[in-house]
Amino acid sequence: MPAERTDPDRWTAFQPQRRALRIALWLVLVVLSASPSMAVPNDLEDARSALQQGRHASAMARARPWLQREDASGREARLITAEAQVELGQFAAALRTLGPLMARGGRGAQDAGWMWIVARAFQGQGLFLEAADWWLTLEREAPPRLARPARAALASLLEQRLGQAEIAYLLWKYPRHAQLCEAAQAYAREERRRGHLREARRADAAVPRHCGGGADAPPATATAHDFFTVGVLAPLNGAYARYGISLTHGIDIARRLKNARARFPLGIEIADTQGDPRQALEAVARLHDAGVRIFVGEIFSLNTLMIASYLHDRNAVLISPAATDSTISHLGAGVYDCLPGAQEQLRALVTCAAESLGVRRVALLWPEEPQGRRWRNDFRRAAQARGLAVVLDRAYRPGRTDFTDLIGELGGQLHERFDALCCPGDMRELVGLLSQCAQSGFLGPYLGAAGMEGDLLTRIAAEFSLTTLHPTDAYRAAPDADPQVDFATRYQELYGEPADAFAHRGWVALSCIARAVEAGGYCAEALRERLEDASARSLREGGGRRIEPPPTIAAPALLLRDGARERILLPLPPPPPLPVGPQPWDAGASD
Repeated sequence: MPAERTDPDRWTAFQPQRRALRIALWLVLVVLSASPSMAVPNDLEDARSALQQGRHASAMARARPWLQREDASGREARLITAEAQVELGQFAAALRTLGPLMARGGRGAQDAGWMWIVARAFQGQGLFLEAADWWLTLEREAPPRLARPARAALASLLEQRLGQAEIAYLLWKYPRHAQLCEAAQAYAREERRRGHLREARRADAAVPRHCGGGADAPPATATAHDFFTVGVLAPLNGAYARYGISLTHGIDIARRLKNARARFPLGIEIADTQGDPRQALEAVARLHDAGVRIFVGEIFSLNTLMIASYLHDRNAVLISPAATDSTISHLGAGVYDCLPGAQEQLRALVTCAAESLGVRRVALLWPEEPQGRRWRNDFRRAAQARGLAVVLDRAYRPGRTDFTDLIGELGGQLHERFDALCCPGDMRELVGLLSQCAQSGFLGPYLGAAGMEGDLLTRIAAEFSLTTLHPTDAYRAAPDADPQVDFATRYQELYGEPADAFAHRGWVALSCIARAVEAGGYCAEALRERLEDASARSLREGGGRRIEPPPTIAAPALLLRDGARERILLPLPPPPPLPVGPQPWDAGASD
């Protein structure tokens, strides 16, 4: 025995085999640790078995290690995990799990498994339109064993969950789909049976658009990706071409930005009016005959008035982005302008005075006439809403140009009495007031109406180094936190110059149309109703059918002069609403 324990030759003989065995074992371990796919089939089979047995948490745990893989095992792990999450009610988590698969293009029959889970996840979240969209995709792409239950799920949504706007959207995306056409027609019949004739007419207007031709069939100018085509009427040649080109550029940028985020993409069809009334009528008739029912234009009041009369007689929709004739917005339903109203300008003026200029005390001088009194009352409401104190409220005889007695009555130290002087007078009155107050040492700020913009007042402001602030007759696109969707940034990048007032007008006009379409304006009649709702406030204030875009889209622009320097201000953040009802100052003026 001792001889055996100490025999070195025997152990030496086995050394190569032992070393080879250790190396082989080490290699096996390395391969297994670096290549878990060798164990994937068994583990994923266990995960699938756990899912079928209702052990959802166990299935998710077994599939989790392979979620990040890019091969077939990773895809299977995502399907198991997402299906388990749906069964557990974790619908948002299921969509996140399937996000990489949803982001890939080229969907086909091989994608039916994850598309089924996506449709269920959207429906579980209450996003019924998105769910119906995926059921329709599944019905088109999946094999018959999944297409039939997809049709059943879609039928349930159409009967119980989707309204006419959603059905119209799906019909646009899947034209002449038998289930969708039947659902749209059934909706119209039911509304007519209930006596809701307006809603029934809107439903009828949407059905022939995508269910087989008719008088309201899709226009010839629309592309396969456009829900509506908007006709744009502007001068592109002649002396005023630069204004029309800026307008169309603004509309084009608005279309690009809105279509990137909208359910209902819009197309545009541009017609050159050459600034001539006859050419304008020929252009609008040509587009209308082609099936266009939504229009933006023109830039001149006479041309716009003629176009508006033509379209109003044919129940089409027109947004006037630039014409200043108030007659246009009083023609009736379907004709609107999108210029800032007097009250909106006042709210913007007071907001900018308080936020940008630090004004707290205001003196108010106004001509003793109906328009001056109305402006004064509205200004006081706006000032009260913003927290400004009106320390002087004085009327004067219209046409007055000498204010030296008033200045003397105040002791000549105007800057000690108030921070800003506000006057809505005409050009002659303002020339006298500003020059005499400047000579007394008060350099502003002077607040006024849109009429304060003029060459003579500009020279006076530059000569005395005055600060003036007044509204313009246009909106400006509100800046967006994301430069990729900011109008001014995109315009500069695409056209190599800053957007002017006409470009901003085009942006606002198309943005208002896109917003109304997204809110349910899925046919010309429904769009007109949405725009009627948007203009209700302006109608109550006696301002015609004027569309006020929300502050997130645009705000009334104000011009700030500081001597010879000029810049545009926007009233951000948005002002609070005005007080309603009679106010103490409505009866008369008081200091």
